Amino acid sequence: MIDNQTFNVSIVTNDGKVGFSAVFGKNGVEITYPNLDFHEFEVAPIDVDNEVEEQIHGGVTRFVRTAGEDYFRIPDHVSRMAKLHEGLKDLTINFLHLDPPMQITNGTRRERRTNGRGYRYALTSWKKFMKAAQIKVQMEEGAITLLNNLDLNVDNYTIRIRIVRLWTRADFNNARKVYCYDMIVMDSEGTKMQAFVLAKNASGYQHLLEEKRCLTIRNPSLGENRQKVKYAKGGLKINLNNNTFVEECHEAIGSEWGFDFTPFDSVVEDPTVDNKFFKSPIDVIGFVVKSFPFEIDTETNNGQNQKKVTFMLEDLNNKQIFVTLWDGYADQIMEYESSNRGEKNVVVIIQFGKYRFWGGHLSVSNLYTVTRVLINSDIDEVAEFKQRFIEKLSPEMSSSYSGLSSSVVKSATEEFLSDLTFFPIGSLSSIDTVCCHCWHYQEFCIEQ
Repeated sequence: MIDNQTFNVSIVTNDGKVGFSAVFGKNGVEITYPNLDFHEFEVAPIDVDNEVEEQIHGGVTRFVRTAGEDYFRIPDHVSRMAKLHEGLKDLTINFLHLDPPMQITNGTRRERRTNGRGYRYALTSWKKFMKAAQIKVQMEEGAITLLNNLDLNVDNYTIRIRIVRLWTRADFNNARKVYCYDMIVMDSEGTKMQAFVLAKNASGYQHLLEEKRCLTIRNPSLGENRQKVKYAKGGLKINLNNNTFVEECHEAIGSEWGFDFTPFDSVVEDPTVDNKFFKSPIDVIGFVVKSFPFEIDTETNNGQNQKKVTFMLEDLNNKQIFVTLWDGYADQIMEYESSNRGEKNVVVIIQFGKYRFWGGHLSVSNLYTVTRVLINSDIDEVAEFKQRFIEKLSPEMSSSYSGLSSSVVKSATEEFLSDLTFFPIGSLSSIDTVCCHCWHYQEFCIEQ
């Protein structure tokens, strides 16, 4: 509504074309797309000069516009009728083709012409207009680019992906407000890549951003992933910018969970690498063979106490690794143990974890809050692994496994004191290995 005059819009579709009719009181504006197939979805600059405007009968103007995601340029004489040159204002739009009719308010924006002479004006939320009008914009079926084939020098491409992992970052000034969405996405070949989108750019498809959902994405940006800690292999990162178009893909892309399990013996320690630092990412699946008591770590970098649980996993090749989980993930383990006391057949999946070698043993931990931990979950991967592991397990070996029931398991120190046989020093004929772990030495002295 402009100066108490109603801006009425009617919409007609025919063979993929969309026609708009808009009327300002006695004078009118007819918006039509006579030659534009809506499978072609491009962003036109606000200062475009080659779009058709034709004055026809009854003060009605016929003009062609290319639909952009962020704005829709208003014809100059309509801007004058709305007196937008006196100040930007919201336009109230009535959609009379709907039953019952629907009304929305759409803001306006201005941008100086490239020749510097005056301004042109546009609706600021074209996607809002299209959604309210119940017009579904279909993307052109172009070639789909696989993630492995993305090129930093090319920005006009279409990808189809599944969101494997999704998390948010809060606004710096308002912790309750989402600043951006971070994702790990996967294509049909199983290749994964990090991606993100600012919340302000995702308003039109925010409802589609959820784990396991498959999407078709056109014209995202691509940049180098310069994060020190990476959540996916590779050096690139996808940015869904304000010109990116996103829609749901009803074709299943890749596997449901996107697991990429690493056999334990395939990770080999590199003696030239400093093991103080973790590497990432890693996916592992294993049978819990031993669990250590819940701990509170007081010696942390940030000075805050952290909860910690440690257990051992064994894979189908009888190789074992240590797993240490912190805080929320430790709570997840403890909650499962509390609800499933006595359960010894426990399979755990760690997805998007980090790893390093400690004392010659592979140790896996959670990677901030990006890691996913699944405990005896009702999924095919867990069921198949558990069946194969139990089939090869002897009754004697099975009875020695504790699952996640750490109450019957001794700590590392207790194991050393109670499970080793001590001899007088004078009875030793030789020493092959000297253990330099301080706690070993201290406990030995106490025993003496």
